[in-house]
Amino acid sequence: MRGWLIPAAWGTAAGVIAYLLGTSMLDGPQSWQRWSPYPGEHVTTAIADRERREVLAATQAGNLLHYQQGSGWQLHEDRLPENGAPLVLARDNDRVFLGTQSGTHVSPRPEAGDWSPVEEGLPKDVHLLDLSITEGGSGVATSPQDGVFVREANDAEQWQQLERTGMAPEASPYRSLVRSDGSVVTGTIDGAGVYRWHGEEQRWQADGAGLPEERKVFTLIELPDGALLAGTDQGAYYQPEASAEWSRVGPDRQAFRVLHLALDANGYVWAASDEDGYRSVSPWSEEADVFPAQWKGFGHDGLEANASWILPGDPPLLVAGAVYELDIDPAFRNRVAIAALVLAIAVAAVLRFRSLPPTYPNRSTS
Repeated sequence: MRGWLIPAAWGTAAGVIAYLLGTSMLDGPQSWQRWSPYPGEHVTTAIADRERREVLAATQAGNLLHYQQGSGWQLHEDRLPENGAPLVLARDNDRVFLGTQSGTHVSPRPEAGDWSPVEEGLPKDVHLLDLSITEGGSGVATSPQDGVFVREANDAEQWQQLERTGMAPEASPYRSLVRSDGSVVTGTIDGAGVYRWHGEEQRWQADGAGLPEERKVFTLIELPDGALLAGTDQGAYYQPEASAEWSRVGPDRQAFRVLHLALDANGYVWAASDEDGYRSVSPWSEEADVFPAQWKGFGHDGLEANASWILPGDPPLLVAGAVYELDIDPAFRNRVAIAALVLAIAVAAVLRFRSLPPTYPNRSTS
């Protein structure tokens, strides 16, 4: 038995190295895998701070899930305001904004439950579906009942409601965007689908030509060259410049409902849909005449709910009743592990039998 110790050690080392190289270097299939614990907590929204290695997730029950690298996930019960389900989180430097069905709150320490209502220009019981704040400090908040509110970068404490002039009566604002030039665009349910705010005229201008006949725009993002992407209930649409006609992105995915879009640091666009989180097959390029028109889905091990938010990064995160991360598929890891085990046994066996002394046939002498 002692003769197996050294071969077994070398075999184990070879197997471990093979497994590590196989899972890190081979381009194995990826899938969305549940990352956040606490199965009873239904996550409705989340934000990620990649520099701080931190994730905040709000749950329908009014609790907060907090992840920090080194500490893992922690559940903070009853740390959210009690007046409405949490719908959106947004970070503003060292503060976190929370939009709910019946009010908006801000906190410097959300994990401690230290929330106070936002009163500077926002109605006390405003129902927010969307809230975003740029690095420069400007912000936009969207309410289906009360419309669109903006915050100037040089007036970080005051929100201003934009008039509905120019917007169709049936249009219900869903998600808005502050573009790099400071202009505001909003996506709506019904109406034109997309409206641009003209500050000098103090009115909205319809800009939805080319969108599906039933206009339901759930999300908007701006690309580095100023073009826009819109997520609708019939796929994603691309607009190269203001007032240009929208065109569908990805003939391979025409009917999927896009609830959230995001652009990562490498130029790939990510889309959260009912059944999966998708990524554009190729990255956006300023030299390209059109946006890359193919989507790649990753599959999953069973999402708890429709995917409502997608947070690109390393790894990408998907909010679908829980927080999911994109990682190598467990079945692929198992196959690599089996192959590494077979290699370890083979290496140990070869070394063991090569270490045995040679045997010679008996020779009789006469």
